[in-house]
Amino acid sequence: VTQQSVSGPQLEESQGVVAMLQVVADGYRELEKKTGQSEVEAATAFTQELTDHDVMMVSADKDQKFKLEMKATYTTELKDTSADLDTSTQALADAKTTYEQLKPPCVTGETFEE
Repeated sequence: VTQQSVSGPQLEESQGVVAMLQVVADGYRELEKKTGQSEVEAATAFTQELTDHDVMMVSADKDQKFKLEMKATYTTELKDTSADLDTSTQALADAKTTYEQLKPPCVTGETFEE
């Protein structure tokens, strides 16, 4: 069968089918190209997310260690400060007692004019 012997609707249909297959092939190539680009973008985004996560975890670990060190420091300082407070409170109580003991002789004593 030659192209000259085939004419009319058969020739037009064969050309239409070939054209349709070419359109499908072009669409497939375009889809494959877009899919490849999307996969590359997704892989890049995933790698960036993993890097961000790792940085966040290291930062959180450093923060935790720092806070534990600060807690230990503050606990030690609290003990020292509590001891200082107890000493100061005792000194204040002793001073108040001495003041109360000295108050009557000074208040009931003679004035300057007498």
